[in-house]
Amino acid sequence: MKNITQTTIKSAIIGLGVIIIGIIIVLSQNTITVDKQSKESQTMTIGAVLPLTGDFAFVGESIQKGALVAVQELSEKGVVVELKIEDDAMNAKQTVSATQKLLNANVDGIFIAAAQQSKPIGGLFSESKTPLLVTWDATEYIATLGDSVFSTGFSTESAGREMAQYAIAHGINTWTIINQKDEWSELIASSAHSEFTKHGDKVTFTDSVSLETHDFKTQILKAMQSKSQAIFIPFIPNYIAPFLKQARDMGYTGLIMTADSITPSEIQLAGTYAEGLVYTNVWSNTNQHFITQYQQMYGTEPEDAVFTGFGYDAVMTYYRAHQIAQQKNIDMVSAMKQV
Repeated sequence: MKNITQTTIKSAIIGLGVIIIGIIIVLSQNTITVDKQSKESQTMTIGAVLPLTGDFAFVGESIQKGALVAVQELSEKGVVVELKIEDDAMNAKQTVSATQKLLNANVDGIFIAAAQQSKPIGGLFSESKTPLLVTWDATEYIATLGDSVFSTGFSTESAGREMAQYAIAHGINTWTIINQKDEWSELIASSAHSEFTKHGDKVTFTDSVSLETHDFKTQILKAMQSKSQAIFIPFIPNYIAPFLKQARDMGYTGLIMTADSITPSEIQLAGTYAEGLVYTNVWSNTNQHFITQYQQMYGTEPEDAVFTGFGYDAVMTYYRAHQIAQQKNIDMVSAMKQV
């Protein structure tokens, strides 16, 4: 796998004193060069398997919008891109079905939102000349899936390690970690736990809650009883704001930390309860060209330029690979290695 990632760490403070520890993702450059090729070579089909429903719908919809901006931009330059999008609701069985459907349609490449989607479909690409691109994150597991699987995302494991390092650097030596029974959440919690305890600091309380759990008072009470200086909750979207409200209403005054799944809309929903929240998040050096293109298409700026940027970059990455494949007469997987 060729891991096309940027891992520069940057800190910033926004909104209600919310601290972001960011990983830079730079959107594609303003100038897209279109070579003078035959009409056939200027036509390509890209497949996408995205969670357009369910808990990650915001992510999937944002990536889809960004991808469509890229499709429109290329269309204006004479490049025809057919984008075939399938919804999997971040459900493994649906991911497999949707991916197989796209492979049967002979698309030039497929992109997905998250690394956890790659697990049930990795085998489909082991001998394939169709590349798979993960847009959001890059887990160590992806490296085991072979040469046809790529990522423009950032390391999931490092999100946990970076948060643990941040906690230690800010004098926290007793920590509570509460994760959800979700692969992404468990992976971040595990890496955070390992990083924190290897320095001799203590995780005083841990728990794993189901996705059906919306009442966290029991976990919050145990965290308070354990005298943790901070609580780390790598939760998926729409669960963080309720936790913040319950914790503050119960009188918890320590630091609350989460991961990169929190969205601007959830921060807004949490209101003053989000004050002081610390979270890891990708930081986008968004160029004005992309914002302008987005505004022209949707009439507003993107709610989250990072996630929309994932979709934009996925299409542009495949377009560049397609150019290379046509010029050198090689398959798309080989071309992706040269992007």
